[in-house]
Amino acid sequence: MAIVVSFLGTFSIPVPESGTAYRVWSYRVDGTGSEIPQGQRMALTLPANVSLLDPSLFPDVDALDGTFLWRDPVSGRHLVGRTATSPGGLIVSFVAPARTSTGELQLLRATSPAGWAPVSFLTGPGGSPAAVQTLVLPAPGAPAHTGRPVYDFAGTLPYASELFGVYQPLIGWIGAQTTMTSAMVLPDSRHPALSHERFLGEAARTLSDDALAAVADRQRVMAAGGLSPVGLVSLFRQYFFEPGK
Repeated sequence: MAIVVSFLGTFSIPVPESGTAYRVWSYRVDGTGSEIPQGQRMALTLPANVSLLDPSLFPDVDALDGTFLWRDPVSGRHLVGRTATSPGGLIVSFVAPARTSTGELQLLRATSPAGWAPVSFLTGPGGSPAAVQTLVLPAPGAPAHTGRPVYDFAGTLPYASELFGVYQPLIGWIGAQTTMTSAMVLPDSRHPALSHERFLGEAARTLSDDALAAVADRQRVMAAGGLSPVGLVSLFRQYFFEPGK
């Protein structure tokens, strides 16, 4: 007689404020007393891209009592299982995303404290035993959280907001637009001789252009005081709330 693995379904996590994105999944593993003796550790393997939660996070959920979760460092697959408390079968439960899919499932039997061996099994009548079977599984990836309904909101809405920026000067940088604009207030300097084209090419990189060199000398003096016409601005938004009652 081959071991049979069947999907029992899912149910909501019986913990307040646990939400609906994750549910408790359960699978039954049935066999003979010789196939699954009392004290035998059995595990199901799930794909690496399935998001499973640590069962120790839910100590008050009876269905997860005794469940262990481990990730195979070689294959990356999740091993989730339990120890049989009576001969002939056990139920493996775990917490995973509520969305369903189908995928490959494996059944493993512990052969030593750190060793596991694959076990051929069935998923129902009329099939053939195999080490890998296709069964209902949690959908891959983490669930998408859409937030709580508006009518559940219990906080305080902001009555105003303010946008402000923090300027960080880029010391030593020469801005073409800023330099060109300064020509209007410094008509006797070398700035009027500059054009956008002169800020490009080898002359701009080596400052072999006399007008650019003059601008660079002026910027060095300004940089000594921590000033720069070129910089980065990080924008922030501040919200104002009414004080709570």
